[in-house]
Amino acid sequence: MAEPAAAPAASENAGPFLTAVCRSVLAYYLAARGARPMLPHAELDPGRLVHALPHLLLFEMNSPEMQRIRLAGTAFRTWFGFELTGRNWISMGHPDERAVRQRRVDAAWAQPCGICTRMWQFRDGLPRRRLEAVTLPMAPRRDDGPPVMLVALEEIGGAPPGLRDVIEVRELQRVEWEYVDLGAGKPPA
Repeated sequence: MAEPAAAPAASENAGPFLTAVCRSVLAYYLAARGARPMLPHAELDPGRLVHALPHLLLFEMNSPEMQRIRLAGTAFRTWFGFELTGRNWISMGHPDERAVRQRRVDAAWAQPCGICTRMWQFRDGLPRRRLEAVTLPMAPRRDDGPPVMLVALEEIGGAPPGLRDVIEVRELQRVEWEYVDLGAGKPPA
């Protein structure tokens, strides 16, 4: 998979992120990527992301129907109550949103650009919980390898005190999303 020689500098306002994890993962990504259009997966340095590791997820874009999660940090198991590693990322969303979700990650990888997403959980009897994610494209390890996406997810403001319930994936509603210019512009929304 050929990459352009260099990417334009990232925009001054490279992200609208509210959470420290999303901001720090974006900052790491931009610094490690340098002038290239995207960070190569082989150069991802977990040692520089120790603070964020529980909040990181990597998935491979094998086909429109299969986006295999290769790594999911411990926070995902805590939030959702099950192990995500090995599951299909695209099938984790509501069936009505899967095609749109697929188009967004395809466009973000092709541009390349990031995605900022905010999701809320609404449930009777429980406080509203809000999550924020940054999704970033990564060059595959091999020229013939599948595209890779890096996701950092953090709860906005933290979980309400004493709350131990897991977040039901089907109860999350995507309330905001936008592409994030990493220096190559943004595709049309």
